[in-house]
Amino acid sequence: MKLNKIFAIALAALTLTACSDDDEPGINSASGVSVNFEQATLTVNEVAGMVRVPVVVSGKTNGNVSMNIEVAENGSTPATADVNYLLSDKHLTIGPGESVGYVELLIVNDRFLNDDRTFTITISGVEGAAKGQLSSCLVTIEDNDEYLYGRLQSDWVMNSFDPFEDGEVPLKCKATITGLNPGDDGYGEILFINFNQSGTDYTIQGELGVANDGVTPVIWVDLGQAMISGMDYNNTYNLDILLYALDLASGSAYGQGSLAIAISDDESQLVWPARYALMGRAFALAPDGGYLGALGWWNGYYNLTWDRD
Repeated sequence: MKLNKIFAIALAALTLTACSDDDEPGINSASGVSVNFEQATLTVNEVAGMVRVPVVVSGKTNGNVSMNIEVAENGSTPATADVNYLLSDKHLTIGPGESVGYVELLIVNDRFLNDDRTFTITISGVEGAAKGQLSSCLVTIEDNDEYLYGRLQSDWVMNSFDPFEDGEVPLKCKATITGLNPGDDGYGEILFINFNQSGTDYTIQGELGVANDGVTPVIWVDLGQAMISGMDYNNTYNLDILLYALDLASGSAYGQGSLAIAISDDESQLVWPARYALMGRAFALAPDGGYLGALGWWNGYYNLTWDRD
């Protein structure tokens, strides 16, 4: 994945403003102002994604507090910039009257079993404030690859065919598998598969377990769960999209029971059972909450796999 490019595009969208340069406040001139990290140490999991590290302003400001942000490897198993994490910006500005700003990091989730990695974030070159005693923060990235549960949490691409189109039209869309945090109820078992098709997000909840043979690891997915709830339709109805499986051999559709998604031996692919297609069935709810009934099949995919991105 071209992480640098994706991260840069996302940040550009977040940082666009409609203000002109004339509207920008100057550097703070009030005395007694200092900046510190909120905490001296921070521990994040490898699957944390975007992380915001707080920088706190002490004292009342009448203008911007501006600073440079530096990162450095630390410890015997250091985290490397642009490999293990991406820094959004090496410059941070906190506006007048604001008490906190954030250093933004994107943690990279790899598939390599390793010791926890560490690095240091440091405030330097401050304008409009003094640098406080807590000008550095030691960040530890916890490895999540000791267990299959952690290794499955990454970006995937859903590959499939559309059964409602002539010529078996192939479809692709991004997919992301996430899990729970250590200590949460269901950690190590519950996973969430989110994928996007035609601008619509679907989230399917599954549970890591074993197949009926009692050995082979699979992800069990319960049918009938809501993928989308309360979607507006024609400004009149709200649609609940429920997960169904279509038996390609008999044409029967199932909204109850569970299906086992197989995990390939090298953990590079998840395979939906070949006999079934993944489908969504729409149920309409009136604005007053009344049930209007099923509206039929919303979409479906067969020969379905998730491949690592």
